[in-house]
Amino acid sequence: SMHMLILGQTGCGKSTLMQTMMYQDMISPDGRGVIVIDGKGESSDRDMFFGLAKKAGRLQDAKCIDLGDTRASWFYNPLYVPDDMDPKMVAEKIYSIFKCSEEFYKNFQKSIFIPMFLLLHDVLGQFTFKDLYNAFENTDYRSQLMSKCTNLELVESIKRKKIKLKFEFDKCLAGIEAWLSNYKSIPQLNQSIEENESIMIDMAEELKKGGLIYVRLPFAAYPETCHDVGSLFLQEIQYLLGIRQMNSSQERPFAIYADEFGKYVNENVSLALSTSRSANIMWTISTQIASDIDKVAKNFIEQIWSNTRIKFVYSQDDPQIIERISKDIGTFQEVLKTERVTKTALGTDWSMGESSNRVTDSFRFHPNLIKNLHYFGQGYCISKLFDHKHGGVGVNVGKLNIEPVIHRPIKVHKPKLPMKGMYYEKTYTQSFPM
Repeated sequence: SMHMLILGQTGCGKSTLMQTMMYQDMISPDGRGVIVIDGKGESSDRDMFFGLAKKAGRLQDAKCIDLGDTRASWFYNPLYVPDDMDPKMVAEKIYSIFKCSEEFYKNFQKSIFIPMFLLLHDVLGQFTFKDLYNAFENTDYRSQLMSKCTNLELVESIKRKKIKLKFEFDKCLAGIEAWLSNYKSIPQLNQSIEENESIMIDMAEELKKGGLIYVRLPFAAYPETCHDVGSLFLQEIQYLLGIRQMNSSQERPFAIYADEFGKYVNENVSLALSTSRSANIMWTISTQIASDIDKVAKNFIEQIWSNTRIKFVYSQDDPQIIERISKDIGTFQEVLKTERVTKTALGTDWSMGESSNRVTDSFRFHPNLIKNLHYFGQGYCISKLFDHKHGGVGVNVGKLNIEPVIHRPIKVHKPKLPMKGMYYEKTYTQSFPM
């Protein structure tokens, strides 16, 4: 299980290569799972994913979280807390992607966010971003929750923080409230589990049984929302990785494909990359140019580069990337013979009979090999691990003959029962029967 980085400009065939790799994972005899986070968000790629699953005989395992089409999407609640799970782990997972504009408030906000999350879990059990947002935004709703909480120590700690922080308390609430507002309006992430159990995705269970999950992020239509959700899913994978590592049993392999990675990457993913191999999880990361990744943090590309042992490189015109790849593969010593010549009257070369030898370092993988590639469908698979004189293998990427498949969730309607959770709607909006 080794991670791969794919570099290539728009239209060179990155998605075509990844689809071939996905199909190989789907037909693997170990029944491995696949998660695809697609930053392009084209519906044709989604349907092709289902086509691959059908060809592999695993369409029943395939599901999609589609931010571009609610009708084609299964639902998923990132705040779901399994029965045997410490809710604080889930709270920290969510908070870890929160970007505080002022570092001074970061610890204050975390000291408020975690208890508020635990408060909702104590009163409601399972809840959504809507409930979490309302707990920060609506004072009356927050008071109602605190009055119903069975953990009196938790309630007292929230009260003490409000007294201690005074005016800063409201500033901390406002910052988190504004951040949560990005998520509360996404219907795919804010559905009741009780009403939509048949089309809800349990990511921990999918990872365990080897599910096939496709996350469609149409950045052209919803750039900010897709960035937030993409970062959330990367953090979700790191959270699931932690759960898997705590389990001593041997889990089945899992392949993760992050296409257009630079659009939604966050700095936390470097930790997931460095620890995934021990959990039998393999990453394939695709991006157009390396500088897209480096926007996240200074020298962040160094962390991604060092954690991906295999690189697949299409035709490049970035001299820094080309030189870097050649330097990574290394050099070899070559003996070059220099011979003294002169021009004759006819313009031909005439050896003077004097020559010398010198030892020089030459690239094992010459930069011109990348520059001379065809724009589409040709690339080099490069790794120091390859037993090859160049350190790379030339590949002509072909397209699989797969028919796209339209695959939609089928909701199984159950008899309506009194609602649990969604306390805000029941109490303040009367959307649900009491």
